[in-house]
Amino acid sequence: MNTLRIRQNLTRQGKALHVLHHLLKEEFSHLLDGRPENVSYEEMALQELMRQIASERLDLKAMLGAKPGKDVRLADSLDQFDESEREAIMDLAQQVDDIEQICARQAEKNRTLALALYDQSSSLIKYLHEQVKPKNTTAYAANGRFASAPKGAPLVSGRL
Repeated sequence: MNTLRIRQNLTRQGKALHVLHHLLKEEFSHLLDGRPENVSYEEMALQELMRQIASERLDLKAMLGAKPGKDVRLADSLDQFDESEREAIMDLAQQVDDIEQICARQAEKNRTLALALYDQSSSLIKYLHEQVKPKNTTAYAANGRFASAPKGAPLVSGRL
């Protein structure tokens, strides 16, 4: 098994995850600043980067000898390497795992903020709709026209 290729793959994954973390922080700042148009650009970049990271992981699994329907873990394959290579690979894998956990926490913060903003917007729209909707439901008929008003002048009633 080519340990150089495995280390290069893990290094690329680590660097990609650092970029992912940077993009997630940028997306969070756009969410805080209320710039949804910038969030959508960030989201496109995030999705493409995630696709590339997934491709790197598939390549790593192929290097480890994964077959369709049978998953292979890096930790299970470490006994094939000598001690120095094993240690270098384990260090790189730990770095990848650490930055992946950081990215997961940042993604959760982004998700929470996005849902909170969505709830806030929904509540505001509902409130505005309630303010615009006529209070007197007898003012309009079902067809959207004024309902027929009662005959006579209600203000002038009584005897003179």
